[in-house]
Amino acid sequence: MKHSKTMLSILATSMLTLSTPVVAFAESDHAKNDQVKQQTEGNSKWENKKENQLKQKEELAEKLAEKRKQAVENRMDTLHRWLDRIETHTEKIEDQMEDYFDEDNDDKDEEEEQEQEAPESNEDEESEESTDSDESEEESEEAPESDESDEEETQTSEEEESSDEEQSSLVESYQQVTAEQDIVAAEEEEESESEAGSEEEGDSDEEEESNEDEDENEEDKESDDEGEEEAEEEDNEEEVVDPEEEKEEEEELEGYDERAKSFSGKLKAQTHKLDAVEKHMNHLNDWMQKKLGADASLEPIEEVEERIASLREDVAEAQEELAEYQAEMKEEVEEDKEDQKEFENKEEVETDKVWNVAFNTDLSQSMVDDLGFYVFDEAMNAVPVDVQYNEETRSVELRPEKNYDSGKSYTLFIAKDSKSQDNLTLKNAVKMDFSVK
Repeated sequence: MKHSKTMLSILATSMLTLSTPVVAFAESDHAKNDQVKQQTEGNSKWENKKENQLKQKEELAEKLAEKRKQAVENRMDTLHRWLDRIETHTEKIEDQMEDYFDEDNDDKDEEEEQEQEAPESNEDEESEESTDSDESEEESEEAPESDESDEEETQTSEEEESSDEEQSSLVESYQQVTAEQDIVAAEEEEESESEAGSEEEGDSDEEEESNEDEDENEEDKESDDEGEEEAEEEDNEEEVVDPEEEKEEEEELEGYDERAKSFSGKLKAQTHKLDAVEKHMNHLNDWMQKKLGADASLEPIEEVEERIASLREDVAEAQEELAEYQAEMKEEVEEDKEDQKEFENKEEVETDKVWNVAFNTDLSQSMVDDLGFYVFDEAMNAVPVDVQYNEETRSVELRPEKNYDSGKSYTLFIAKDSKSQDNLTLKNAVKMDFSVK
């Protein structure tokens, strides 16, 4: 009996030992299947994530390209607006020059003017200052204009989320009660361990999946945040110049006109403004090549270049006309030297000084327009003045278009002969030098 019991025990143990690898192999195959499944699902999620990121980048690229094109259009509009102003200002200067110098003015009251007697200037009253006579001078005040610009501020915030991870594990143990139950206990223990292992693997798989999902969510969020940051950075670079810089450019262009006092200075100011616009155009061209690359169209740049070249020609023609006008003026001043009546120099006059010249006979505005009233600086560059006739006082007011430069010297000259009427002549040409305090 003892021998048979021993044989049965050995036989049972052998059977148990032989059956164990079979269970292990089965569990190993199941784990591999789960691993392959998880890997497949992970690859699928990764591919979807990459596709979403690629789609977001494409959408962002389209938006940026659209913003860049709009920025180019806005900048082009600004350049053309500046060129329109330069063109208008150049035409205005040419009209002023014709009124100031030209001998081809249309006379609507030609018959009336021909009937007028030739006036003689009163030697005792010519070039009287308004401060020396009972006449009062009008002073013009210009209220400075100021542009108010609103500044816009943008604030960005980033939120971060964190999730807590919980892990659990199950542990079960069995104890042997008697020696006879060793085999049963061993079998139960192995079965319980295999079940516990499968449960732990299931729990760990779920935890890994949840962790992977959380990691993927965090990565997606980080990629979204990075995309938003890149979009913000790109958005800040999608303007050729910022509004504050463009405002400074506007002030720079306006400053050229404000500082110009003579006709020569006015035309030079137009040249300086064209130089500035050309510089801004070149900057825009560089920006387009950098941001748009092969998509950059050269047609808008070429159009601006053509306008700049055309306006340069207009300014050059106006400068040639001015040179001819001023040469005639100088010649007239030299010719009338013998018959000139030169008044005492006036010093320390106001920058907005208005001169009053009295005549001994009645005139009209059209007759005054035909007389040569000139104010020029030390270089004999003509300075625009507004010439108005006052019928009540029989005097002509000469008001500077812009204030005279402080510390500079000028000359007031009245030509003896009329520009277009032979019978309109002064007894003497008049000349007076004055300096500004």
